[in-house]
Parts: sequence; structure tokens; C-alpha cells
Amino acid sequence: MPRWDATQGKYIHGDDVTLFASAARTVTATSGAVNTTAYGEGDFTLNVTAKAGTLPTLDVQLQTRAYGGAWANVGAAFTQKIDVGAQTLTVDGLRDEVQAIATIGGSAGQSFTFSVTASVK
Repeated sequence: MPRWDATQGKYIHGDDVTLFASAARTVTATSGAVNTTAYGEGDFTLNVTAKAGTLPTLDVQLQTRAYGGAWANVGAAFTQKIDVGAQTLTVDGLRDEVQAIATIGGSAGQSFTFSVTASVK
């Protein structure tokens, strides 16, 4: 369904997608690939709702590729998270697929509850 984009002053078409559903994670993980063939850009949101452990860190990088090609990092990355909070990145230059890689670090017992979603257009 089209939605109004006030910054562009027009209706745009887009789809909401989930790369990581909200869940507690304790180890580095890669999301499934999401088809973005029909879209060239998107607003990606990282939402961290809980953390635990000693000196926990969460780094999330977005990657894109043409079908069958090599994954490449998109130009922007989310700021490293050490606490709860949300951040949205606008990314253009998406190819046929996009994925997210979440790297979790810390000294002991680290875990983050987070999601990564996008509105692609």
C-alpha cells in the first residue's frame, strides 16, 4: 500500500521486512537473505530492548549482493550498541538481496535482545 513520504512530498510504494525478529541472542548470527530486487533503498532500524553480561557489545552490519554474487557491506553501519536503544539508517544502492550480520562480544554472559527491520522502497 502506498504511504506518504513528507520529505519527498509524494506517495511511495514500499514493503516492511524483518531481517532479525526480536529475540535474545548470545552469539554472532547472520540473518536470512531478504529479496530486495524491486527496491533500491530502505530505512533499516536496529532496536535493542535488553542487554546482559559483562561489557556486552553489539555490532550490526548490513550487506547486499546481486543473486549469486559476493556479499558486500553497504556504506553505513549501525553504531556499536552497549545499551538499549534504537537507530535507523537510510541505505541506498541495494542490490537483489540484503542481509544483516550481528556480532556479539563481551567478557562474560553477554546477550542482547534486538530486532532489525526495514521499510524498503
